[in-house]
Amino acid sequence: HTFQYAWNFRVDLTPCIVAVTSSQGHTLYSSSTSSTSGSAQYTYPAPSSKETITFYITVKSSDGQSASAQTSVTIYPALSATISASQTTIPAGSQDAFTVSVSGGSGSYEYDYYIGSYSSGWTTSNPYGYTFNNPGTYNVYAVVKDTVTGQTVQTNTITVTVVAKLVINSFTASPSTVTQGQSVTFSWSFSG
Repeated sequence: HTFQYAWNFRVDLTPCIVAVTSSQGHTLYSSSTSSTSGSAQYTYPAPSSKETITFYITVKSSDGQSASAQTSVTIYPALSATISASQTTIPAGSQDAFTVSVSGGSGSYEYDYYIGSYSSGWTTSNPYGYTFNNPGTYNVYAVVKDTVTGQTVQTNTITVTVVAKLVINSFTASPSTVTQGQSVTFSWSFSG
């Protein structure tokens, strides 16, 4: 995680010494400057859980005056996600359910499910149900968005095979009316 912090102050006595520190005791920036504004970046390693860090700026003028201010940054763990299906082989006309397992981030997520050429659009549904009407092979994945940080991550891709639905086209008895001792012929056809 990289943070850009900036400052702006008015002082008639230059040069000044500017120092930026964190509540964790790190000195992020320290310099003597004649400029009354500036910025710097700080890269913070991903935490294992949510953290809020306070950053402090201290400005000391050449005549011994001192002023300070503070700001806070909330850091969330990196986002990761995987997707799974309740079935990976399914008959046409049946509904499958896709579940996304997410770790990291703020805990508030939206999902966009991609199933073949179909996209669900952003939704909070998890699991997500989808009916496969046509036989074929479909690649399925999801993009997860953290609604607090805006970070997105794509899941792994899984394959769902949709087979033709088994259908009995006909089943008949001939003749359909018999007397004892007569034989009956059964005929049938099916597809799928």
